[in-house]
Amino acid sequence: TLFRSLPSESPPVSSPPQNTHTHRKMSQLIWQIVKNNSSFLIKNKKNKSTFSADPSNVTSENRFRFSGLVRSNTVTIRANKKARAGSNYNQAVVTGLAGTSSAKTRNIRGGFKGNSVRGYKGAAAFINAAAEASGTRAAIRKAALARFSKLTRANKPVKAVRERDGR
Repeated sequence: TLFRSLPSESPPVSSPPQNTHTHRKMSQLIWQIVKNNSSFLIKNKKNKSTFSADPSNVTSENRFRFSGLVRSNTVTIRANKKARAGSNYNQAVVTGLAGTSSAKTRNIRGGFKGNSVRGYKGAAAFINAAAEASGTRAAIRKAALARFSKLTRANKPVKAVRERDGR
């Protein structure tokens, strides 16, 4: 009886613990590679500041938290190429990692002359809902709203100044 008989059922083998931070570590590794060697970098040698021209970076700061190259929970406001003429809101909201198949594009609707159902507040609510759905932080969401506001103001047609009769 030197050898004991093994039980017919062996105890379950525990799987190695799943690392929940793998995606985060990979994005940080990619950031370490990309932060000084990106084609989107704009470096100012006078005051030693660096900016990013990445279209997915809403604030244009060259920082990990705003980078659209490595973070998947970004929100981008882009021009909508398929917008009808006369639309006040000819932008689209892009959520997700830019340039990948996982990025979702949603067109901002409303603002046509005579058909302004949603208006500016509705478009802002649309951007907020898209940002919340992708898990975007509040700072990025506010920067996306600010960019939307600036683009909307810039795309507004300029009213002609009426000449007054001299009396």
